[in-house]
Amino acid sequence: MYFISSGTLDVIIDGNKVATLSPGQFFGEIALLFGNMKRTATIKAVTSCTLYSLSRTDLGFILEVYPEMAEKMQKIAEERIAKNRNLNAK
Repeated sequence: MYFISSGTLDVIIDGNKVATLSPGQFFGEIALLFGNMKRTATIKAVTSCTLYSLSRTDLGFILEVYPEMAEKMQKIAEERIAKNRNLNAK
């Protein structure tokens, strides 16, 4: 999982840009929360970026201590998965 400290990144699904991520946002949570799910998007840097990574193990520790964060991340991941499914259905 990656947290964006600076820069912008595009989210690409099936060759189409569907979103732009900026500082304070994150990506890669789906792979950590749903380990058996295949990658749902490609992330491409638009500008020079500074990213911070968080391993599955470390994320697990954090979410145990902060369950409200786990709920928020789960909701965001589910929304992103649903958006991807809607795009694939078109």
